[in-house]
Amino acid sequence: MGKIILRKYSYQQKKCLYPTPLEGILDFKVNGRIILTQGNFLTANSYESFKKSPKVAQDYLAITYCPMYIYEWDWNASSLGKIEDYEFMNIYGTRNSSSRIWPAFGHHGGGCEIIMTKGELMCNKKIVLEGCRSDDIFRFDSARSDVLYISHLVITVIFEWFKKFELFAEAGQKEKRWVCKIVYSSGIVFSWYEKVSEKRYSISCGCMEDGEIVKQLKFWGYVWDDTNDTRLLAGPETKILPVTGLGTRDRKEIRYALEKDIENVLSEIYNKITVLAKYFDKISVPIQLPQPENIECEHKPSWD
Repeated sequence: MGKIILRKYSYQQKKCLYPTPLEGILDFKVNGRIILTQGNFLTANSYESFKKSPKVAQDYLAITYCPMYIYEWDWNASSLGKIEDYEFMNIYGTRNSSSRIWPAFGHHGGGCEIIMTKGELMCNKKIVLEGCRSDDIFRFDSARSDVLYISHLVITVIFEWFKKFELFAEAGQKEKRWVCKIVYSSGIVFSWYEKVSEKRYSISCGCMEDGEIVKQLKFWGYVWDDTNDTRLLAGPETKILPVTGLGTRDRKEIRYALEKDIENVLSEIYNKITVLAKYFDKISVPIQLPQPENIECEHKPSWD
């Protein structure tokens, strides 16, 4: 076992990294609870193109901004899980291993990420990336109250919407297995696995702001399947949803107005990506997946 280099690609300069709810994992439980695990998302790739082209990094990390800085930390692979002050896991809960990033926000994903759920890393040295502008208007790069409010609303609607499919599957299609988690980081992403099609699905949501007011939401839907070195990808199917009156109207009114709209968008995208799944073998595009060094990258979650 050799050295592991963990990296943080960032839109802003950092002084230190530590677990935060803005980069946590939201886990849906059968009993109706939503459990938050605070974290900080790092990548475990030694992928030279990330340094040469920030846009390549954005595609493989599936983030809503073009990264301008890289911070790096060297770890001994054999001691990664033995330091009491730190804890690392992947999105599926496996300790001390990475997993493939879900496609989201118009990007194919597929890089290997590992989540620091305990500890603090000082950002003593940065690499400055050049030739990249954050021109994606649907980006999440702040913790402003309007963004958090709308994001929380989307999460709540997703949870209620997805529960309907769980009940439907239990009652009429027991061969389907649905498992869902949400990543709440540069936006909102949730993913599930359908046993019948043996494919994975994800829907992501980003905010477009005007000043400090959220004006639009954009949703992206994908179908994909991974092997050790290739991702087959279909999508995205997209939809833009206007958000009107935020900042001038009562938030309860906005909630009532948006809940049904968000639910309708989720259902529309779901219907479209199930069609993609039906023709997946004919329309999917192969994406070469980068490999991490000296750390496992789990490409098939345990619930597959």
